[in-house]
Amino acid sequence: MTTLRSVDLVVLGSGPSGAAIAERCARSGLDVTLVETREVGGTCALRGCNPKKVLVEAADLLDRARRAEGKLVRFEGARLEWPELADFVATFTEPVTEKSRGKLEKAGVRVLNGRPRFTGPGSLVVESGDDSHALEAKQFVLATGARPRPLDFDGAELLTTSEAFLKLRELPQRILFVGGGFISFEFAHVAARAGADVAIWHSGDRPLGGFDGDLVDALLERTRELGIEVRLGAAVDRVARTEGSAKGSLEASSASSASSASSEHREAFDMVVHGAGRSPSLDGLDLAAAGVDVDDDGRGGVIVDEFLRSPGNRRVLAVGDCASTGHAPLTPVANAHAHAVARNLIAGEDRHLPDVKAVASALFTVPPLARVGLDEAQAREAGQQVDIRSGDWSRFGSVRKVVEPCARYKLLFAADDGPLLGAHLLGPAAHEVINLCALAIRAEMTAADLKATPLAFPTAGHDLRSMV
Repeated sequence: MTTLRSVDLVVLGSGPSGAAIAERCARSGLDVTLVETREVGGTCALRGCNPKKVLVEAADLLDRARRAEGKLVRFEGARLEWPELADFVATFTEPVTEKSRGKLEKAGVRVLNGRPRFTGPGSLVVESGDDSHALEAKQFVLATGARPRPLDFDGAELLTTSEAFLKLRELPQRILFVGGGFISFEFAHVAARAGADVAIWHSGDRPLGGFDGDLVDALLERTRELGIEVRLGAAVDRVARTEGSAKGSLEASSASSASSASSEHREAFDMVVHGAGRSPSLDGLDLAAAGVDVDDDGRGGVIVDEFLRSPGNRRVLAVGDCASTGHAPLTPVANAHAHAVARNLIAGEDRHLPDVKAVASALFTVPPLARVGLDEAQAREAGQQVDIRSGDWSRFGSVRKVVEPCARYKLLFAADDGPLLGAHLLGPAAHEVINLCALAIRAEMTAADLKATPLAFPTAGHDLRSMV
């Protein structure tokens, strides 16, 4: 059965950006329908940032206990019990859908579950079981997030996704993470501290692109000290079931170009996890029918203007991971997109640009790695003369108190006593202190300004005064 409905706005996706836009527009009086192909709540809350951070907290607590042994306190047999941890993670994810759906419906949003597909510039159909819903709308927002990037080697279908990893009831003993990005390093640090034998294979010569190279080198050394095998220049070209071995055993092979003579490397694993990046989740939408173009830059996001509208069809907007903007694919960026788009939709005209100045990002390894603003290469490309303040953060009292030997910092100021342009931190409180740096960049604070700011002492935040 097909039903037809005309509305002001259709939002595709119920993650942080889609839900925020739908709720705010509905509360302003617009007739809003939100379409979700999966559980309402989105990736971050259900199968991404939030449940992952629970695992990281467990790994951090265990690591702190081990570092503190014989110095701060003594623990008897501190360990990470994976089934208990999985139960605790579920307490964060299980209530999400009901609460999110209830909040949307209370605001007046009509929520549909099904698979959407554009049928024209101003129409789409949502297939849901035996029913379908035809929708016409004045405007559409694409907020469908991202999915694991398709891999083209033999046996790629045998890889476990990050979503499936988060739902594991038992942790395999031997795990390979493919790719050297956020997912691989964060989950590898958790799994290694939980007792698994862990490897990361990365096709390039430097992992964690986008973070400062000097700090990445320090984290890489710390990662290997944990017993994690990190192989660079190792592109996985095949994954296969291992014949004659226990059920579920896998063999991965990689072609290495790290030396002048290329070679093949093979190892057996119980699980191989996809950590090789994500791409916009736009499959099945038939954007061509809507006159919406996607970028051919490799990610395939929707081409948008400065107000996040599709030039090919200005009735369609894209936000967050769906939009090809050059902005980092981060939740705070998606939130900034949503804030601007909602204001413009409510106003009935494009007035507000997304504010993505000084968006901080953090890699939740143990210790975490964080950045905000420019790095050295970006400063050079911009022709910016910089004054660099860098050093060993592990010598500061705040870090010594938690017995963490791996901590570094690098701050970039504009030359001639100019404002802070970028901050790069590795250490126990890096993910928190980086937020102070983001505020300092937005306020155009100089080293003298930071030095004069009376911050609470003794704290990691106060360390900024000594770093400058």
